[in-house]
Amino acid sequence: MHEYEAIYRLLDLPDTLIDCALGRIEIPIIGWVTPAAWYGFPPALIPIASNGSGPNYLGYWKHWFSNRTPTFVEMYVDSGRKVVEIARTPEQFFCYLAMAAIAVDDGITPPLEKFAGVVEINNMPALDAVSLKTGDDPLGFPALPQFAADLPLSSVKDIRQYTGDFPTGSVGDSREWWHDTCGFEITREASTAWPSEVPRPRWTLPGNKSAVFDDLLDQGDLHGAWMALNSTGWSIPEARTAVAKLAHAANDPGFTMLASAWSSVADPASGTY
Repeated sequence: MHEYEAIYRLLDLPDTLIDCALGRIEIPIIGWVTPAAWYGFPPALIPIASNGSGPNYLGYWKHWFSNRTPTFVEMYVDSGRKVVEIARTPEQFFCYLAMAAIAVDDGITPPLEKFAGVVEINNMPALDAVSLKTGDDPLGFPALPQFAADLPLSSVKDIRQYTGDFPTGSVGDSREWWHDTCGFEITREASTAWPSEVPRPRWTLPGNKSAVFDDLLDQGDLHGAWMALNSTGWSIPEARTAVAKLAHAANDPGFTMLASAWSSVADPASGTY
């Protein structure tokens, strides 16, 4: 989305990734479109590409008012806007795209070769070899040098070995990730299996989030208000009002830019999230 160009640069994303997001570099996978279209997404998602058949998004996932490291995700709009961590570095993200393209086309095509050259994937034979063994299953990606370190959650077989800070969904995790998590990051399975003795943050509970947001903002809890804004239970007009309130309270030029970019694409007639 061209409305996000300043945000891409603010977050110091590499030029090749920005060019992908703006449609200057074509993603070689049928169905994925850049710049991304609006199907409804929360402000934490910095959109890179969209697929109308899901609809799905590929994007950069950035939490403000939190110490969490931004990461790359796929969002499944029709599955409650569930987000899955697919990459932790730009190099991994480009590999993820290349592996998906190989799987779709059953091999390396000229458009993929061109894409790989532009984004500097220099080991396409290795990607092809891995695809023959495990297809585009992220659990096979650790065989690639781009995934030798900083594995994304979707590529980890044992969550005890996960070194990132995306929510694992396991309440038995050594870190209490749920205090720094929004609703879209909690799977239905994790929500169903949630132990009654573990209190859930109020913004992750079912229901309209506008009152929860206002209460947290009145308390000066910018972190909680942000997490509420990125949890299901909003109409688009309510969310646009809320992000403007949060920008005013935060008085952060970067966040004000984000709020403006998101509001400029968030169609009030597009329902809820």
